[in-house]
Amino acid sequence: MKSISRRRMTFAIVLLVVAVLIVAFVFLIWIPKGREISSANAQLASLQTQQSSSRGEIASLEAFKAQLPNAKAELARLTTAIPAYPQLSSFILMVNSISNESGISFISISPAQPAPQAPVTSVPGASQLPAAVDVSIQVKGGYFQVLDFLNRLDNLPRLVVTNTLGLTGSGTQTGPVTNGSQVSASLQAKIFTQNIPIGTPGVPIASTTTTIASAGSTNTTAAG
Repeated sequence: MKSISRRRMTFAIVLLVVAVLIVAFVFLIWIPKGREISSANAQLASLQTQQSSSRGEIASLEAFKAQLPNAKAELARLTTAIPAYPQLSSFILMVNSISNESGISFISISPAQPAPQAPVTSVPGASQLPAAVDVSIQVKGGYFQVLDFLNRLDNLPRLVVTNTLGLTGSGTQTGPVTNGSQVSASLQAKIFTQNIPIGTPGVPIASTTTTIASAGSTNTTAAG
């Protein structure tokens, strides 16, 4: 009987030790490792999402990079069409050049002072509209020469908007202007600039304020 009782006690102790080991394994190893695995899976899913997003961004950047040369060329074209400042001398040289290429006999160019355009409330960013420079151009020459000049003027890299165009003919023929006539053309046009130079009549001169700490006084000087 004592032997049976001792065996039962030994078996119970073994069962208790096994149960303790199982509980210890579950709480000390299984559950923490399960949490680590879940956390690792969540981080992996997040990294995969970030990788997918990064691939999309890389594709967008590569597409932008491919379009960059065209964008630079377009920016250069727009900057030439509407320069930062009036550059009237450059415009006059352009017009003189096409007049020589057209073979017209006389040209007169009279640009006015740059003036800001009236804002258009229905247009977003109307306050950013470029300033306009009114230009009066008078030319004389043969019919085809004047027509060629007008075409070249329209194709200048500098943006020129013709408001009015008047043609008068002279020669042996009477009536409407024809191929054999000498033609006088009078144009009223506009060119544009992004900025009006400081000092242009009608343009306010901005001022800057500088405080001199040692004297405790304030001086105001004209910008530029």
